Amino acid sequence: MLISRRKALVLFIILIFVWGLNWSVVKVIVQEIPPLWTSAIRSLIAAVAVFAAQCMTRQFVIPKRRD
Repeated sequence: MLISRRKALVLFIILIFVWGLNWSVVKVIVQEIPPLWTSAIRSLIAAVAVFAAQCMTRQFVIPKRRD
């Protein structure tokens, strides 16, 4: 699937913004919550986001028992 140059640029700018914002947010959160819990929460959020993305694109597949 090819995307337009404009859409790629917009996605790239969003990615830069999210990564830049992530540094500030993690710095503040680690002051309040221990780093291990911060990692656990981040992993949970990522898992929920991936699950939602797979469900929306209908790519979520439950493997058969014999697999």
